[in-house]
Amino acid sequence: MRFNRSILLGLTLMGLTAAPTMAEGKRQRGPDQMNQLAEFDDPTVEMRKEITSLNLINALNLTPEQLTQILKLADRQDVILKEHSARMAQVSRELQPALSELKGVLEQQKEISDNLANRVNRIDHQNMKMRDQLMGDLARTGQEIEGILTEAQLEVIETFQPCIIPPRDLSDPVRAGQASNSGIGEDLLRKIRGMSDQEFRMQAPRIVDQGLNRAAEFHGKLTEKERAGERERLLALVNEVRGMSDVEFEMKKDELTKQLKPKNKIKELQHKMEEARIGGSVGKAARFLMNPAAIKVLRNRAKQMDVAIK
Repeated sequence: MRFNRSILLGLTLMGLTAAPTMAEGKRQRGPDQMNQLAEFDDPTVEMRKEITSLNLINALNLTPEQLTQILKLADRQDVILKEHSARMAQVSRELQPALSELKGVLEQQKEISDNLANRVNRIDHQNMKMRDQLMGDLARTGQEIEGILTEAQLEVIETFQPCIIPPRDLSDPVRAGQASNSGIGEDLLRKIRGMSDQEFRMQAPRIVDQGLNRAAEFHGKLTEKERAGERERLLALVNEVRGMSDVEFEMKKDELTKQLKPKNKIKELQHKMEEARIGGSVGKAARFLMNPAAIKVLRNRAKQMDVAIK
């Protein structure tokens, strides 16, 4: 039995759009008509998925760097699916004759032998274990998307409802906060670099404490030990920023802005809970951006933006 990776991923990740609605006729359909309808292959399904993905991706205003990083994750996901599909196909080949024998025994209303029961349970358990491993691998890969996107972009994803015609405010670039979100942190770092030594000694601890207080309101309260560790890390970061040359700062400002964000306790706890579950849990960002339709849209967008994916 040969596994198709797109089908495997489609079964694993949440579908983006519901099946298209169809107007019902006035006459009640009989069994034959229902079977014909069930076999109907709607050519608009894939297009609807791509349009839904386009609506979200347009709203995110991804940078070329973000596109590159996400598509690299998509390539890694493809490798994971190749490895798992080959192993799952082998297990499926082993399971099929055992299930066929079990079906025959049940049809004849005979007693199931211990040997057959143990064989079916062993192979089926192996099959389920591999599916859990696949979910775990996809979950870990999917979590990396959250580190690529800004907080505002993640908020757009969190509130996104799959749609064909997007609401008016969905495409508003301010919502994604791509420029403004990182710009706030960059402006703060530039302000810190422009302070005199005396201003910095007086204001840096207060600025860091204010940032930690705001983060606690939205991202969860830290323990005293965690807060002390974050305070030490952030003070060391702003000291490092002040010691950089102008050229070095310009080269590293995007990464420094990311490091400026205090610890997100709520998200960290969510990740720990997901990892504790069997097989993990694929987050919303991964479900929306790592499915086949979205990846196709992202690759086309990379070509439009002339982004080289290495």
